[in-house]
Amino acid sequence: MLFSLGFYSGPTDGNITSERSKTAIRHFQKVYGLTEDGKMNNTTKKKLNSAYTMKSKIMSSSALIDIDKKLDKYTMDYTQRDTFANTWTFLRVGMGLTKRQAAGVCANIMAESVFSADNAQDSSYLGVHNRNYKYNENDGIGYGLIQWSEASRKKGLNNVAKSMKLSVSNINVQLAYFRKEMTTDSTYKEAWQKICNTKMAKDVSDIFLDKIERAGKKNRKERRNYASIIYHKMKKF
Repeated sequence: MLFSLGFYSGPTDGNITSERSKTAIRHFQKVYGLTEDGKMNNTTKKKLNSAYTMKSKIMSSSALIDIDKKLDKYTMDYTQRDTFANTWTFLRVGMGLTKRQAAGVCANIMAESVFSADNAQDSSYLGVHNRNYKYNENDGIGYGLIQWSEASRKKGLNNVAKSMKLSVSNINVQLAYFRKEMTTDSTYKEAWQKICNTKMAKDVSDIFLDKIERAGKKNRKERRNYASIIYHKMKKF
């Protein structure tokens, strides 16, 4: 289950108390907001079961292919679909969002990076995957799921990557940093609480665009449309 969710590095060893397993458990706990003790206690196991079950159902369904068919200019490869499934699972199981709220957040991620964790800003780097981009906290180039571009935010992402001893392009590093921003950073905490109290996907999309992405209002209609598409294809999950 840890491997399926991207937390287990290298071949599984069948030993839940090995250092490799404890690291995977701690990373899962970090992303999903649990006590980071590296132990597979009942709370962690219950959350892991819920996350694994949801992701497995998403990946075995036609939902992500159906979303692709509805989008006018985006097509996701397997890595992007896997990242989408991880992100949706994180938002629903890890952050407690409703389906409509998760759809509103995912609409913005779709518009920003098309669920490519190694995507660098299109105006500087072409294509969805930009493995040739050298991460720089001060270059102003948007990077990752929500295209972090401000120096302070890129430094924060880099700090989380270092603490987890993983690359800044790792999906769970980015989800861990996303949680940190939304729950502890006063700049975004208020906006996130507003999202958690908003019912409609289009309204969540607007809040995320205005208060978290801060990418201007010109993309509002497009993101609302993505929110509607994503909700209707993902409402079973």
